[in-house]
Amino acid sequence: MKKMLNYLAIKINFNKIRLIIIVACVYQFFIYLDMLFGGYRFNFYDIIIEQFGYLNLFYFISFCFLLILYNLCNNNTFNEYVCVRLNSKYKVYNMNIVAILLMSIFSTIFFDVIAVLECIGRISFNNKWSEYFYSNMTGNLNLFFSEENTQLITTKLTPLNYVLFTNNLVTLYLLFIGALFFVINLCIRKRAISFIISIIILAINLFVGSSNSIIGKLSFTQNIFFITSSYQDFQSNNYILYKHLYWTILNLVIYLIGLALMRKYDYEFEELI
Repeated sequence: MKKMLNYLAIKINFNKIRLIIIVACVYQFFIYLDMLFGGYRFNFYDIIIEQFGYLNLFYFISFCFLLILYNLCNNNTFNEYVCVRLNSKYKVYNMNIVAILLMSIFSTIFFDVIAVLECIGRISFNNKWSEYFYSNMTGNLNLFFSEENTQLITTKLTPLNYVLFTNNLVTLYLLFIGALFFVINLCIRKRAISFIISIIILAINLFVGSSNSIIGKLSFTQNIFFITSSYQDFQSNNYILYKHLYWTILNLVIYLIGLALMRKYDYEFEELI
């Protein structure tokens, strides 16, 4: 584990992402202020749900996460050292996937910790659904969420359960987009172009996910939130399984694609632009 963290420290170069961390903290604080002056009572769990909401997750967090991983996709002399040391390009590939997984977990925990700090001494940690949740999840504020689903999910899950499951899904989602970026770069070997393609794929999912078609129901946007599940899934209690299964399959597929690409991949040890 220590070696893995050292690898992350060298590849990610945390000195270069200080600005991203500062921006993320400021952005998170503005979310808190917006809720504070919104006129509804809220608790700690509402902040977690809001910070991983549709706009925040797919527009802000996704972009920042890919920026943080940008250095992971370079191919400098350090990669040569790692490849020679491990004596296997497959081990290097697996190490990078594990690095993306760790960054996914760290990123999720990072936002959760900020939420905790914002709430200490000010906001309730009571494990109860608030009026903010009901107002935000029904009516015209969220067209994806029906009032029936909101009522069902509040009877089946506590806020703590909901937040824990949401954290799992967000971590799996970040792992996927990070692995997607990395695998695309295996093909193109140009980080800037790979980054742009990854953003385009996310944008397409945002566009497609706004529809109720079959393709829309298979998009990222409709499979990250429990509350977008069908009413039948809620009644049969399959909504948690289906969401986790969706992201597990996607991550497995992108991992296997990357593994297959490694057979034809030869490292060119130079800084890729």
